[in-house]
Amino acid sequence: MKGILLACVVSVSIFVAMTACFASWPRLSHLRISMLAFAVSLVVLLSLYVLTPADLGILPDALIERAAWLDVLVALFVLSASFFGGWLQLYNLTSRGYSLRILVDALHAPWKSTTPQGVVDGYADGRGLTWMYDIRMNGLLQAGLLNDANGQLALTIRGRNAARLFSWLRKLYVVGETRD
Repeated sequence: MKGILLACVVSVSIFVAMTACFASWPRLSHLRISMLAFAVSLVVLLSLYVLTPADLGILPDALIERAAWLDVLVALFVLSASFFGGWLQLYNLTSRGYSLRILVDALHAPWKSTTPQGVVDGYADGRGLTWMYDIRMNGLLQAGLLNDANGQLALTIRGRNAARLFSWLRKLYVVGETRD
């Protein structure tokens, strides 16, 4: 249990560190900052594990793992999962959307290059940006985030709340311009 608790504390610290670094140095590579934060967090986690008592001063005997090596492995797994499956994905959601797909499509283009119109037409293995837009729009309508009244799209209360949340996340992660 000690390992899990320490991994959770260090994981939240990763989020705080990444956010502070993104805000302080917006021109630096966010991926490089993120990976550096993760590497430092591994050292911090292992140091905390060695320097703290087995019960952390609060855990009952039943929650103390007797096999320290197993507790450390679980802690490393929890920290890695929270970073790669959590914080890094949250950043990707707020910043990269379909940019990487454009790169993949250009890679698979016949001459390893494309034109702006080629990007529009060839997006997602030739389905095109219109296809992507339609898929996204249908998803927003089906999820109840938008209403379509005779071609006029309006946010629902749920949609407005989701937009506010992701606008806040984009500001927090210093990703592009957002409007209030």
